[in-house]
Amino acid sequence: MSEAVQKNKKDRGLFLNLILYAVPIMLTGLLQLLYNTADQIVVGQFSGDENALAAVGSSAALNSLIAGFCIGLTSGSNVIIAQFVGAKNGEGISKAVHTSMTFSLIIGISVCVLGLAVAKPMHLLLGTMPDVFDDALLYTVIIMAGVPAVSVYNFGAVVFRAAGDSKTPFIILALTGLLNVGFNLFFVIVCGMGVEGVAIATIIAQYVSAITVVILLIRLKDDRKFSFTKMRIDGNLLKRILVIGVPSAVQGSLFAVSNMILQSSVNMLGDSYGSASVVTGNTIGTTLEGYTYVLTNAFYHATVTYVGQFYGARDIKNIKRTLIYTLIQSTTVGIVISWLIIALSGPLTLIFVNAGEANLNDVIKYASERIFITQCLYFSVGVMEVLTGYLRALGRSITPMFSSVFSICVVRVCWALLIFPLPVFYSLTGLYMVYPISWILCSLLHLITILVVNKKTFPKTEIELTTEEESEAVA
Repeated sequence: MSEAVQKNKKDRGLFLNLILYAVPIMLTGLLQLLYNTADQIVVGQFSGDENALAAVGSSAALNSLIAGFCIGLTSGSNVIIAQFVGAKNGEGISKAVHTSMTFSLIIGISVCVLGLAVAKPMHLLLGTMPDVFDDALLYTVIIMAGVPAVSVYNFGAVVFRAAGDSKTPFIILALTGLLNVGFNLFFVIVCGMGVEGVAIATIIAQYVSAITVVILLIRLKDDRKFSFTKMRIDGNLLKRILVIGVPSAVQGSLFAVSNMILQSSVNMLGDSYGSASVVTGNTIGTTLEGYTYVLTNAFYHATVTYVGQFYGARDIKNIKRTLIYTLIQSTTVGIVISWLIIALSGPLTLIFVNAGEANLNDVIKYASERIFITQCLYFSVGVMEVLTGYLRALGRSITPMFSSVFSICVVRVCWALLIFPLPVFYSLTGLYMVYPISWILCSLLHLITILVVNKKTFPKTEIELTTEEESEAVA
């Protein structure tokens, strides 16, 4: 077999493996979104309260702040475990698993307590509309009680994904997602509850997910096997996990902070227009963006895991191939899904609101406005995430954090405080424009960083040596 044919087979194999790894993560992300979406659909369609959906939406930014922090921390565990797997270091894998799971419980409880303490002040700071304030606060408080479960599940899911198993987390959420929808309908339709019913249904499903992932980890037969008797924190490993995870968590949290400021601007427009339809339409648009995000973000996880394993094995050629392939895959998926959502924005909006509501046309108009402006270039979010994942897998987490904080947070906050209030920009369109601007800027900064990092991490002589070894293996 010629060298060229062998190389093409390797390329096709890696390209396909990345897709096969990403698909279960896409499905897992979609199911996680269904928790919140099911809440919105049920309260919007069956609660009988036209402001219920706006109440859930008003809580989204604060809830994302908490979730973003917890999920961001898991990236450190993903990278470290993946590197140990690539290096075939069984003792390191076991220590990393038990350190991660112990830390997940500690951080989950801590964030839960903090979230409960700041829930009301944060809603006041966000300017949540008086008509929906009490329901929004109630929803947030109940959801905070599920944070420990969210933390444990996400750290547990990382243990499976870091070893190349993205199917198990999907199966868990497939089952608990159905459970969540069933309890939503039961609490709202049968029990006559409102936002509190859908919030309770969500945290029940979250705790079932957490318990299930722990049981499956206990039943593993390899170095990833979890045991309660081994629960302890290895200081050196935790430090390595936090070096990668904390910048990621801070980045995710600051993203949420900037979105909270933008949410307050939306609330401001809602007051100016004298209608909660603005907030409702924004909630629907944001929710639909979440589906595009999880489909493209799956390639971030593929990048982190594969680059992490190849880096542990010092397989430089496949590290670079992985980046190119995931960029192509993420961009393609992002373009297709975004424009599909734009084309179906009207019918999709009707899923969330009762067709008989008096303000239906306003909700569709405001939702469609956000959808079009943000989804046109949403593929750039996938590019941004893949580039971030590549840098994190190489252990470079601080630099992309600063790039992201500047482009996503600083730019958005400055826009909301300085540009948006200007008469020419004081509209939903003027507010939403900052999203694609910040995504493209962040992607460019990450790309520049990668060019610099590659030169330092992979000297030319090392790349040439890898190429020679590969050629000898083919021969």
